Amino acid sequence: MKVYLHHGDEKDMKVKLPKKWVAEQKVEAIMEMWLDAWNKKHPDAEIPLDRVRFTEKNGTEIPRFGTIASCCQDYQDIFVVIQEIEAAEAEDPSLLKCYRYGCGVLYREEDNVEGCCRYHEGQPVFHDCTKWWSCCKNKKHTDWDEFMQEPPCCVGMHTNVKPKKIEAPQEAIPEPLYKGEKPEDFETPDEKELREEAEAKAAEDAATEWEPDIGPDHTATCANLACQQKFNVLDNHDAACQHHPGPLIFHDCKKGYQCCNRTTYDFDDFMKLPTCAIGPHVPKMRKVQSQE
Repeated sequence: MKVYLHHGDEKDMKVKLPKKWVAEQKVEAIMEMWLDAWNKKHPDAEIPLDRVRFTEKNGTEIPRFGTIASCCQDYQDIFVVIQEIEAAEAEDPSLLKCYRYGCGVLYREEDNVEGCCRYHEGQPVFHDCTKWWSCCKNKKHTDWDEFMQEPPCCVGMHTNVKPKKIEAPQEAIPEPLYKGEKPEDFETPDEKELREEAEAKAAEDAATEWEPDIGPDHTATCANLACQQKFNVLDNHDAACQHHPGPLIFHDCKKGYQCCNRTTYDFDDFMKLPTCAIGPHVPKMRKVQSQE
């Protein structure tokens, strides 16, 4: 297999890959080959591997951990992109990041005035399949996207002070609140209400016809956990999506993914947990419109 590597005004690199490489190696092996040549040519501007990205001509990223055989084609044009980490902050050290939940913008201290920040005063709460902000207890969601899009409830000033992390509780065996033989016998009134809401929604979903939510231009949004990217279904392939198969874990203050047994008590750390699986994008579904 032969591929052509393009990067800015640099001379194109033509790479001939051995058959064994194509069958066994990951795309990252080609990145290492290109990066080794780049760093030798530019010893005063060496680049770390984690900043190198490969994309197709249309901008679709080529997964670094996908196999060469599944992600690349013979005589393919591959475009090398050098990722700028916190580029805006590096160019302008006066920029600060707001760490309030629901905000997260970059700002300058001189522009930080009352009313410029919209945020959630409370912390995220996860209980079984339900998610909400502790400051907006009446707005609970079972859908992750709806939870993340919940409008902030407070207005104030930005802050670059990170919220205090929730410490892991001491392990203890609590006394049962209720005694009985069925799981329902141990529920609090709030837990019963949440269970009944989840069961009602599951029954409604089961009785509803669904279809892939694909636009006229063949674009869709991936439903896989930790992906949620827009993609073109015509460009979808077996290594297009880096994601978590799931399911999600939300128990007390702990958040994570059961598929890779990774959990954390901090919401920001949870959002940054590295993915553990590679596969095709899966389009989100929408209700089939009635023809009546």
